[in-house]
Amino acid sequence: MFAWPQCPPQLSKIRPRSSDAEGLDLNDSRIIKTIPITQSNLVVMLTAARVLVYNMKPFALISSHERSVASVKEFGENVALRPSVQFDTPIDGLFSQEEKDALVWFQGKLVFYVQTSKNYLLTYQILKNSTAFNTFTDYGVSTIDPNNFKGKVDQDYDFNLDDDDVLVVYEKGKSSKVIQDGYPASKDKSIIRQILNTNPENVIELPIKKVELRLKIVLKFDSDIVDVLGFKKFTNVGDGTIEEHLMILFPNGLQLLSLVDFKLRKSSLIKVEHGKQIATCDGRIMVLGEYPDTHIPIVNVIDINDLSVKSIAMTQQKELLTSFDMCGSLALIFPDKVVYFNLDIKQIEYEFKLSTTAKICKKLNKELFLIINENNTLHILSKYGNVIFATEYDEDDKRSFPIFDYTDVIYFDSTLLTVCETGEYQLWPLYELNNGSFSNFRVCQTHIINNNNNDILLYSPSSDRLTNTGIFPTIKLMTKTYNNCISKICVNENQKLMAVHIANKDILLIYNTETNTWFRYEDNLIVDMQWLGTSYLVCRIRTDNDTDVVVCARIPLQEANGKSFNDFIIWQYSIPEDKEIFHVFVNSLSKYRLLKVKYKDETKVARDDEVFHKTGEIIVVTNSGFTIFDIVSNVVAGSVNIVKNVHESGKVHMVDQEFLRNADWVSSYKDGYLIFSRDKVFRMRKQDGEQAWKTEVLLSGVERIVDVIKEEIYFIQRRDLVCYRLEDLWESGYPLVRFPVEDELYPMSVTPESASFRSLKCLFRRDNAKLVVKYEIYLDKLITSHLATPGVDLDEITRRYYGLRHYKFALEKILSLRIIAQEDLGQIVALIKACHDPTNPVGAASHADMLEIVSNCLRKIETKYWSQLFTQLQLTPRDLLAMCIESNETRVLGILLLVFLNYNEGEAEGQLMHDLQEDAEANSSGVPAAATPGDSAIPSLLKDQEMMLHILKILVGSAAATADRQKAADNWDMCFQLIRILKALDHENGTKLVSSAIDML
Repeated sequence: MFAWPQCPPQLSKIRPRSSDAEGLDLNDSRIIKTIPITQSNLVVMLTAARVLVYNMKPFALISSHERSVASVKEFGENVALRPSVQFDTPIDGLFSQEEKDALVWFQGKLVFYVQTSKNYLLTYQILKNSTAFNTFTDYGVSTIDPNNFKGKVDQDYDFNLDDDDVLVVYEKGKSSKVIQDGYPASKDKSIIRQILNTNPENVIELPIKKVELRLKIVLKFDSDIVDVLGFKKFTNVGDGTIEEHLMILFPNGLQLLSLVDFKLRKSSLIKVEHGKQIATCDGRIMVLGEYPDTHIPIVNVIDINDLSVKSIAMTQQKELLTSFDMCGSLALIFPDKVVYFNLDIKQIEYEFKLSTTAKICKKLNKELFLIINENNTLHILSKYGNVIFATEYDEDDKRSFPIFDYTDVIYFDSTLLTVCETGEYQLWPLYELNNGSFSNFRVCQTHIINNNNNDILLYSPSSDRLTNTGIFPTIKLMTKTYNNCISKICVNENQKLMAVHIANKDILLIYNTETNTWFRYEDNLIVDMQWLGTSYLVCRIRTDNDTDVVVCARIPLQEANGKSFNDFIIWQYSIPEDKEIFHVFVNSLSKYRLLKVKYKDETKVARDDEVFHKTGEIIVVTNSGFTIFDIVSNVVAGSVNIVKNVHESGKVHMVDQEFLRNADWVSSYKDGYLIFSRDKVFRMRKQDGEQAWKTEVLLSGVERIVDVIKEEIYFIQRRDLVCYRLEDLWESGYPLVRFPVEDELYPMSVTPESASFRSLKCLFRRDNAKLVVKYEIYLDKLITSHLATPGVDLDEITRRYYGLRHYKFALEKILSLRIIAQEDLGQIVALIKACHDPTNPVGAASHADMLEIVSNCLRKIETKYWSQLFTQLQLTPRDLLAMCIESNETRVLGILLLVFLNYNEGEAEGQLMHDLQEDAEANSSGVPAAATPGDSAIPSLLKDQEMMLHILKILVGSAAATADRQKAADNWDMCFQLIRILKALDHENGTKLVSSAIDML
């Protein structure tokens, strides 16, 4: 998932203290820290002597606590804010999957801790009548994934949304007018409420529920507190009671505290020295530290079961800033670099330099992290450091976004919240990429972008126009409420149908893009869904009895309303009860495999509707391996696939459940499978004579698969875009092309037909933000890669790529860059000379492409490089003009002539008019063209009266004969330019050039 700002942030400021702060020598307007309490839709901000609790969606201050002067003097001022976290995954020896599922229904008090300068922990409680599941269903905040656990039907959770819990906003000074009543849309309002509420948009409001903020207890510690990690888990008494637990890092070790009603029940100490931060990664607890003298970081992996420590020193690294779990790897953030450490092999997997010095770094999701640098500009980066978005400040540009002194940042439900030294805070609504599947091998992937305002933006490279780089078709959801958690959006092959699943309401929406019509299907808990071709939607559905089924439904373009979703299902596969399903992958194949049909009568000839092909596959991944289903279709006119059967074709047994759980893509290929899991691409196949499957790593450091189109696959591998033919990837061969990804030009889609890619860039200013498409050509890099191959066939390059739109431009670019770099031009010149349409016979016209490439190159390079180019071409300017005349290339002829006459005008070096005037006598007799292959041959060429008049005659004839007004105007303009230059050359009227030219006109 990738993100860009939807608009400039909304700027606000915390309110001043309501109580007297006399005697407090501190700044109580500076925001020190902020944390999200996602499971309750809350955000907490901390100042030196205050705690502020905000409702996040919609954003509003709902509670606060101001410490007194006596409290600050006794306990010290606030210095840090620590949440009681809910772990995303089980922690070995500490936190189980059962406890993780139970916390979804936890309706007790929420806890967070404030650390003071005198080593006290102020323990706060928030009382709110809701659970994490309530927050998910009522607000659409993706606090949990209810599809990944079972048993919710039997849980006893509270749906209480009574009026007493809802805060009503009245207009200041006019209590009869309601600004927002926040009443749940699912309930009927009373008559009084309807009269009071004068807001016409009340239907889209979300309830702001009241909370009670309590300072429960103050914990005193004798040692300096370095870090704190609080969490909830079962008590050990076996009654299912959930209580608070604490891990506190002191200079002498890590203390584990088990509390019952905040009274110490059990304590354990693990000896750890030089600790700096408590971290979790891949189901493990660790303490990160630094040697005080060398600042070399230490990774201390904690074994909770036997309270032991394994320490690993990270040599050649210094001054650790922070760390977090990034897809199972420990990301260590330093001010100038990021290091990924593998805890299994205890080695550095990858590291990269940051282009800026980091001050704050936070993880956004499993694919992105955010950096605020020392200059307080924001940078959103992908896992391997590719810049997705960055703010810029230019003091000379009044439109640039201003600088704020940031102290912290959090990510919450498609929104960034940044807080500042001055007490200001900013809400940044984001666009997020919600792509369906890249596994339709027939077409380029359609990109889907959505936000929290029910907007869905579609962009497809196949329907792109280069001039429309900032126009996206925008679709509004068929609802006025904003509490929608959109878990999945996908578009079919011909972009006529779009499926949207709203997870917190169990609603499936089908949108017809041609008729602008929505179809709604309720009570469908869809875990995942992908389109198969144009008309078939494959869904993984959770049933009422907590079992999973995979279904294939045929969705009609018309008359889809008034029916149940079950009416469209043509195939269903129930997951066995003893298996846990992880993923469902759907691949629409570009190459169809003809299936043989056996008839009893061997002489019978199959009709068209009896010819079947394998057109796709469904691969169901479970905890024991994966099952493959072939899609058997009848291909009718227009390459439309009519699915006739879904046939189970094979099973693969595997025992590595973590490998299967983390798989992002599986596809059959040849006699095996290609698998993408945990940033690696694997090949799975059977060795000759063996029955067991063997898995081998083909590529590592793969950040993302951009697309699979026909027989080519495109990756982002660390900081490069890489393209492979599937055959070459399978055989561990070399890529077709590899080139680095530029900042804020992250490839989102690839178009092989034009050898180009597109990226999404946010143009961000003080007053507006705009998402635009950037179009980049990589054909020149592809050709360069071929030229570097020993024994390359130049004619094969021409045959393969001549038909692409930018082929000649790519050759021109390669030629120009190699000239400027003073590299050998032999190969590229030979390729340019061989450039012609392979479908036409080679003749005089074959020079046309070469002349166009050379003329454009001459226009763009400095004249000091001309001699090198003419020498390598073994041609003179006279030869080029003669070829233009021979091939009747009037446009190129005019361009060449004007380039020779006017290029680099105003500079002494290469100024041809100046050369002509100074060297007229020396060149009047003419020098053989072949002997002067550079700039020195041009003056004599221009003194050749016969050739100049011949060129003028061709231009005049072409201008008079063409029916295209624009082309005629261009040719006449070149004619007049040529006469003007001839007059300037013959400034003493020593020849009849000008009079002859005028007579010709």
